[in-house]
Amino acid sequence: MAYTRKRVTEVGKELSMAVAILWLPGFGQAGKRSSQAITDLLRRAGSVPKGIELLLRAGHRDEAAYLCDDARWAEVERWHAEGRFLTWCDEGYPARWTAWRFAPPALWREGTIAAADWVAGVGSRHITEETREFCQRVGAQAASLGHGLISGAAEGCDRALLAGARDAGGPTLAILPRGLQEGDGGQADCVLSARPRGEPFSTAAAMERNALIYAASELAFIGHARLRQGGTWHGATDALRRHLCRLAIPPPGEEPGLRALAALGASALNSASDLETLLRRSPASLF
Repeated sequence: MAYTRKRVTEVGKELSMAVAILWLPGFGQAGKRSSQAITDLLRRAGSVPKGIELLLRAGHRDEAAYLCDDARWAEVERWHAEGRFLTWCDEGYPARWTAWRFAPPALWREGTIAAADWVAGVGSRHITEETREFCQRVGAQAASLGHGLISGAAEGCDRALLAGARDAGGPTLAILPRGLQEGDGGQADCVLSARPRGEPFSTAAAMERNALIYAASELAFIGHARLRQGGTWHGATDALRRHLCRLAIPPPGEEPGLRALAALGASALNSASDLETLLRRSPASLF
């Protein structure tokens, strides 16, 4: 099969578009099992035409065929110019995801993503004003320490943490548990989704989103969690079980969910300024 598309001179851009053709949710048709090996092969090839030759030699005939589709290249090139997707070849792809074998090769994007070290901020939707204010201070503190704030952008803790970081001038990133829709870009500086555009919320997408947030971060602050209930609790305990990152919580007081997380290893912040001390500790491994 001939490769007829006009040569793209920037190798990084070309590689990013190739990854999008193969794995962009709802558009790419390649399986994820060998995505890292195929991307490494394309990178070593130095160009997509040469990469197609190597794919064929390695037996990846379907992937080679996808990369010979000029119509798909034209569509992806337009999306690239509009900043509509992010791949693991791009600057701004969270560095910690590159060490995590479950990270998506390509995601849909709205907005500009910073190349930042991320602190996660999550928690319950229904919270007290005291919890909201504490979350805002933690978000602002993360920004003042030079970190970005990554969250799910849900009501309650998530939005309070994002607001605190944005008001302090820090970069913000939201990952949604559904496909992107018109108007999503205002929730953070950059909004990402690992689901096809327009796909509705699902429990599976929420679980995937939660893991992505924790895996992108060296530390996750949990503003509030209900004991053994809800996405915050299940996401936090899953992150602990999989060693995705360290957890921090506000003073637990009599809150059973926070007390349980402390017993499982989460560190309590007596004030937002304690965040600096926690971030100085050696980061947790993804393995």
